[in-house]
Amino acid sequence: AALRAVEDLPRRRRRRLSLATVLASLLLALAATTTGWVLAQRSAREAEAARVDAESTTSFLSDLLLAPDIVKKGPDVRVLDVMDQARNQADTDLGDRPLLQGRILWLIGRVKASLGQGDEALEIFRDAESALATASGPEAAEERAEVLVRHARLLIERAELDQAQTMLDEVGPTVEELGPKSLVWIHWLRGRAYLHHQRGELDEAERSFHRILETADREADRSPSDQELYDGQLQATRLELAIVLEQTGRFDEAEALFRESLEWNLEHHGERFENTLIVRYNLGGLAAQTGRFAEAEGLFRKNAETARDWLGPEHRLYLLSLTGLAEVIGEQGRFEEAAELDREIFPLADKVWGPDHPRTQILRANTAAREILAGDYEEAEALLLPAIAKLEERLGPDAAPPLHARMSLAQLYLDTGRSSQAAEVAEEAHRRALANLGEESPVTLGLASRLGRAWTELGRREEGLPLLRATLETQRRSLGEDASETRATRQALTEAEGD
Repeated sequence: AALRAVEDLPRRRRRRLSLATVLASLLLALAATTTGWVLAQRSAREAEAARVDAESTTSFLSDLLLAPDIVKKGPDVRVLDVMDQARNQADTDLGDRPLLQGRILWLIGRVKASLGQGDEALEIFRDAESALATASGPEAAEERAEVLVRHARLLIERAELDQAQTMLDEVGPTVEELGPKSLVWIHWLRGRAYLHHQRGELDEAERSFHRILETADREADRSPSDQELYDGQLQATRLELAIVLEQTGRFDEAEALFRESLEWNLEHHGERFENTLIVRYNLGGLAAQTGRFAEAEGLFRKNAETARDWLGPEHRLYLLSLTGLAEVIGEQGRFEEAAELDREIFPLADKVWGPDHPRTQILRANTAAREILAGDYEEAEALLLPAIAKLEERLGPDAAPPLHARMSLAQLYLDTGRSSQAAEVAEEAHRRALANLGEESPVTLGLASRLGRAWTELGRREEGLPLLRATLETQRRSLGEDASETRATRQALTEAEGD
């Protein structure tokens, strides 16, 4: 669609495009995801208005890309340079056209966010919201709702959960009025589900995902482009639902959705597509949890190679793939290889996410778990304690990441002979995990295993042994015999029964 839009430009402009053609394709492809660019078929009058708006957007971006100070740079021009100039021109040239100004700023903010410029993206989203708030008509309200939802999603990714909640609540009435036929409605519900997920409220997250899938209106009158976008959002919803299913121990259901999503993304978008990499990353994590380490390692390696070659060595998806690879290598006892990867991962995480971001702290907690396996207890404790504190501060104590980190802390205390501290940590975390993650979550089961071991070591065998037996039975059913957590519980039970 972007290339066709470029071809429709006047011939005198097309002759001058060169590199700008590529950039225009990028920008127009992103613009195609806005509600004002490719609209579902409406009445002739509405369609004509949409065409004029689309031409205005195209004209603004094309004039920008054809400006002498951009074109003369030739192959040295950067997308960020174009975005900066576009923002300046939108501020100076479009003040009397708030709808177009808001659309352009929203597009620029999305590009900035996708390129890792989160702080600037948030500022630009705020400017886009302000511009659209002064525009009139239902389209302006719908597009402002879209900007607010995207803004909230970025805030959630940055673990600014209270601000995101306020924003999603504000836009709720507008979005509910739009209903299931609207992409904005799906984006909003996915944002709410993502917020619940980050807070560890997995039941609420699952309800939101099921509401999308059960009430989606695939039969609404849409253009082929809009239908493809709509179907893509439903596939993204299935992916996020699969992640919740995995975290609550429903591995067969989760794997079926992961594989369906991977097949769909490969068919429609190919290897070089973000959701393709995200699905394969999650499929690798599930394979590792169920003891299929060779399969998991292959998935993570393929992801890392694709992300590095396509997106570069500083992109978040390359970083995620490396962290998964380091974890599965460590699970197999290849600690030196994992440590070598950590030396690349740690500075990259600080740069991409920031040292205090929850993802960076999860990385440190996972590295600490490998250090425990390798017997480096002092280094592990030095990583774990601050990671837990920062995760609980940003996500709350009931979310899965801090509970998983506390599972590692309980393991450290057990391995260093501090059974009382292990029992205290595991019991409190297990109570929270039961309430928020469910009894078959891998984190809940891992905490139960460590609590059972701690109780038996403290002489509370009448409590510890039944807990270990029940945990092992559930792990065998959900994780499989070869999973590392199943093996650990089996060993703990064997040792406890032999004492």
